[in-house]
Amino acid sequence: TDNNIDLAMIGRLREVVEKNRTLDREQIFSAATQQPDGNGTHYMEHIQSRCRQIPIRYNQEQQLPGPTGETNTLRLGPRGILVCLGGGGDDHDLERQVVMSLASGNGAIVACDDARRAHITNVVSSLEKAGLPSELVQFISENEISAYLHAEIDGCVCSGDRRVVAGEILCRRDGPILPVLHPDDDPERFCVERTLTINTTAAGGNASLLAL
Repeated sequence: TDNNIDLAMIGRLREVVEKNRTLDREQIFSAATQQPDGNGTHYMEHIQSRCRQIPIRYNQEQQLPGPTGETNTLRLGPRGILVCLGGGGDDHDLERQVVMSLASGNGAIVACDDARRAHITNVVSSLEKAGLPSELVQFISENEISAYLHAEIDGCVCSGDRRVVAGEILCRRDGPILPVLHPDDDPERFCVERTLTINTTAAGGNASLLAL
């Protein structure tokens, strides 16, 4: 219920996501993996290589084909707020979920115990030194998972059996259908597509030019 949800935290997180949409995340992750303390380097390098696909269209317009007299552009942007639930057998599965969420421009609400929170805090610290605001990551307890999956979020990331549990909870919530993502999904699944079509004939052009 809303009584168990920190609505102010969600609001602040969404503001931080919007404010930092244009950050060069490829540069940030490159700088983070080169830090001498090596926090998270062994899997951030792997994530960095996969996320090189994102900046090609992330927050940049790509022209799409269309008929004469019409322009179509595609832009990728962050989904918004993703809840990271862990669930994989790998000790670093939850951390990879957080890193993938951040690399795609999203904010992350992380459900974990104190021990895993310490590991994730190390990763976030490395990214913060490289220029990514630490406010993009917020923590909740595992007892709060159900409540936050009913909150104003934009999807969740999890592995293993937790994908089934998350799917069942999301099916019962009101509102739009939300994705259940996996850290090994294509990075573009962590983004949303936005297209813009401009019909120049609507401004007084020659409608016959629209013929293919």
